[in-house]
Amino acid sequence: MDELISIIVPVYNVENYLSKCIDSLILQTYKNIEIILIDDGSIDGSGKICDDYAKKDDRINVIHIKNSGVSNARNKGMELCRGEYITFCDSDDYLDSDAYENVINIFKNFDVDIVKFQNIKELGKYKNYSKNSLYGVIDYSKNKNIILDLFLKFHEFGPIWSSVFKREKIRGLKFDSNYKYGEDYLFYIQCIFNTNSMYIMEKYYYHYIINPNSSTQKITEEMFWNNFVTHCEIDFKVYNLVIDNGYGIYKDDLLQCTYNMLNNLLKNMAFNLEYSKYKKLLLQINESSEFKRYRSLDYEFNKKEYNNIFEKKIVWVYVKNKLYKIVKSLCKKIVKFK
Repeated sequence: MDELISIIVPVYNVENYLSKCIDSLILQTYKNIEIILIDDGSIDGSGKICDDYAKKDDRINVIHIKNSGVSNARNKGMELCRGEYITFCDSDDYLDSDAYENVINIFKNFDVDIVKFQNIKELGKYKNYSKNSLYGVIDYSKNKNIILDLFLKFHEFGPIWSSVFKREKIRGLKFDSNYKYGEDYLFYIQCIFNTNSMYIMEKYYYHYIINPNSSTQKITEEMFWNNFVTHCEIDFKVYNLVIDNGYGIYKDDLLQCTYNMLNNLLKNMAFNLEYSKYKKLLLQINESSEFKRYRSLDYEFNKKEYNNIFEKKIVWVYVKNKLYKIVKSLCKKIVKFK
């Protein structure tokens, strides 16, 4: 009999997207699946939609829990799932119907622990296609460098929903429920250190729908602060995990990742906040324990860049980044017009 794939779907207030997501799963050409819908305390019609689908398809298992975030919802799904393989799907996204059939064929033909496929980020009619620099079988059983290069040097981190994992290889791993975003990055790095091989497919199966109403799309001062703290904490955990496993060669790459995050955060803050709020938040970040911890690390990456990232004139940083976003937005409109 074909192996069972467990598909874990955290659900929270996505009533306008949920049916398309579930339909794409129940219509998979690979039929031996279980769909675990974790209703994370939705206050719209999402919970009822889950229950209605469960009545129509006995492969669907619905769990209603008190709202506690996507990480806890995924952990709950991992506790309950029965499949030899585990994968994840966000409840406002969908997959092509032959996705899991082709993934299972890879597992049958190659002795690998993870199969990763490509995704398409969609905002209306505009699409952005993922890509990798390596495809096919990647064996990192004796040395993780080849796979860590993709993640930490080339920044080809694959979201967990674009991969299917052998359950036995990730047994015992959990998402850190302290984080609402960035948690999949930490989880995936942990998976790398618990597995030996991966197959990266060139085909696009997963459609990531950019939902302007989702929690990750709302722009507030609090969001920027939480974004900064979360990224710093997760980056530091990844830093320690990689170094503790004997891969100190990536020290500068790990610090560069955080530095790039801070620069991108500055740009987004400048474009979305009034100057008074921007200045206040900038000073708060600069004096934070998280940033001081990074500046205290011993590394070869240009320390001056880290120490001076917020020491330029605040007005100039604000204006420069505001102009950057405006020019970038205008360029996109010109390209679309043509």
